[in-house]
Amino acid sequence: MRAVVLAVLLAAGPGLAGPLSDLIFAPGAAAGAAVEVSYAHARQVPGDLPEDAALPKAVSDEVLTLALADGEAPRRVLTRQGPGTSGPAPVSEFPLAGPDPVLLFFLESTARNMAALTGGSPFYIRNRIREALGQADLGSEVTMGDLPARQIVLHPFEADPNRASMGAFAELALTLVVETEGAPRFLSLSADTAAAEGGYHETLTLMPEEE
Repeated sequence: MRAVVLAVLLAAGPGLAGPLSDLIFAPGAAAGAAVEVSYAHARQVPGDLPEDAALPKAVSDEVLTLALADGEAPRRVLTRQGPGTSGPAPVSEFPLAGPDPVLLFFLESTARNMAALTGGSPFYIRNRIREALGQADLGSEVTMGDLPARQIVLHPFEADPNRASMGAFAELALTLVVETEGAPRFLSLSADTAAAEGGYHETLTLMPEEE
């Protein structure tokens, strides 16, 4: 997963200035986060996919962990571990001052998998997601557990001129729940198509810290 591709895209050029992007992409926004956080990762894909290695696979009971790395240069390392694996496998490394790596992983996963399932351009999809982030407001106030948060729902392709070629992804909804107490932290992220059954659904949910 080369989430760094999306990191470069999000950091470059105008058009990513808005209430949401000011919150989650502010320089060093993720630097105040916990030393280590883990997310439960699950993905449901359409059930009638051919056996093709290039297409996304269903995922269940996988854990993504973001931790500070040892060394002179401050950075964070994202790893993944699923059932039956011998240990965590590296995903990528990210500068401490950059956007939240978990968000980058989620958005890049959505863009790449949508491109694989629709035959569309991942570059086009990334740009539409980028625009949606830049235009988004702070959504609505919610509480997740006992944590105050904002829930933002994005529809990147709602008015897209190429909707007809996107199938169920034309109605793709990206739902971000961001903690608003202290440094911004994602409590959950989900990508869902309009097809409730047999559609594409991916979630990342913050796991409780071990005591």
